[in-house]
Amino acid sequence: MRENPETYAMKKMPGLSDRRANRAGLKRRLLRELWNESADNSAEGKAQTAGLIIPQAILNIMEERLILIEDVEDVLEYSRQSGQRFLNVEDNSFLAGFRKKNVTYWARWTEKEDGAHIINVYSHRMAVS
Repeated sequence: MRENPETYAMKKMPGLSDRRANRAGLKRRLLRELWNESADNSAEGKAQTAGLIIPQAILNIMEERLILIEDVEDVLEYSRQSGQRFLNVEDNSFLAGFRKKNVTYWARWTEKEDGAHIINVYSHRMAVS
């Protein structure tokens, strides 16, 4: 049965991260089913890290600024491994950046029992030394 065109038109479209995940999933499926090849386990097919809590308002900002969930995960992973991050003692939030190719991604978050709660994200295309 076909869906009502008006209802279909009002559906929320997938965001930037969802579209990327859909493309990666399609690639793995085509490799496996059409070409009988093993799927590549590269970062392209990486699933969202458990324990990363991103409010819808921040997801909307990420969509506007073309920032992927994977980019935020990379910032937090780099910060945890390197120890390079700023602590805001007023609200116990962290701020860290991570440079990927020509873009530096920044995330501000708080650590809670259920995971990292993202407060803000942004990016820029200049090197900060």
